[in-house]
Amino acid sequence: MKSIGYILFLALLPLSSCDKDESDNLKLPPATQTGARTFGCLVDGKVFVHNDGVINCFYQLIEGGYYFGISAEGNITPKYIHILGNQVFIVQGESYPLSTEDDGNFFAFAAFEEANDAGYTDEIYQGELTITKFDLQTNIISGTFWFDIPHPITGDTVEIREGRFDTYFTQ
Repeated sequence: MKSIGYILFLALLPLSSCDKDESDNLKLPPATQTGARTFGCLVDGKVFVHNDGVINCFYQLIEGGYYFGISAEGNITPKYIHILGNQVFIVQGESYPLSTEDDGNFFAFAAFEEANDAGYTDEIYQGELTITKFDLQTNIISGTFWFDIPHPITGDTVEIREGRFDTYFTQ
């Protein structure tokens, strides 16, 4: 059974597109904390950026627990990168392991070409999320991340590195 955060993410999935021909000239966005609406990382050394300004991000209290989600559609495969938290409390300056989808945890996944074609963090494939800014008054959240996932078809390890985001979230 999928978590409430996962269901919220699917309900709020952005419908945007990026030009794949420009991917060779892209650079990671700077690590800012101003609500710049940026999201980027390296996927096996290649630049993944979300550059249309529409990033799905939420931190919502549902049935007594906070659920967090950020997702971005990128310019390369995997097509989407997601970081979610089920019944989590975010504190600025804290780092959180990216592991399993259990309550109280943060986890990550990357969706490739098909909706059910994704690799998830788990007990073996893990990572870390660091919240560098979290402002409930302005609804700005910024952070850095890295994680590994298994490729859903080949089983090879996909390395997500130097991740960063700076955006607004809904409550």
